[in-house]
Amino acid sequence: MTETKYTGIPLAKVGTWDASTGRVSITRADLAAAVAAQHAPGLRNPVLKLGHEDPRFDGEPALGRVTRLRLADKGTTLLGDFEGIPQWLSDILPDSYPDRSLEGVFDMEDAQGNTHRFALTAVALLGVTPPAITTLESLRDLYSTAPVAASSAHKIISINQSGWVR
Repeated sequence: MTETKYTGIPLAKVGTWDASTGRVSITRADLAAAVAAQHAPGLRNPVLKLGHEDPRFDGEPALGRVTRLRLADKGTTLLGDFEGIPQWLSDILPDSYPDRSLEGVFDMEDAQGNTHRFALTAVALLGVTPPAITTLESLRDLYSTAPVAASSAHKIISINQSGWVR
């Protein structure tokens, strides 16, 4: 079994964006709140999924998780790591799902009754549909499909049973 991890993925940037749910403004405070919320008891790590939620369907699998949320670019960019991605998805991710889109909740109350200004709940991997945040580099641009990552700031790590790492 191979576990793959993509590190340092830009997930969101400060700005006003035309999302499928309407116009949304993301501030530095919202991004900082997402980072803080990841440590709250009662909130789980955001999941990776293919496309956005569709209320007609239920029970779709999580295809990994988003961990180590952190800020970059003086607090204007939210970064995270993708972990636990199945090998078949990792093999096609940069080319078949080059973009991503956030799912989150503003003023989210956790199981302990604490309210979080913004909490990230999922990252939807996008293929054909363009993301609302148009200034994020695509995974295709961030990663080469060759075994060595295109940039030292963004790494793909795979470890299989034989101990092979790329």
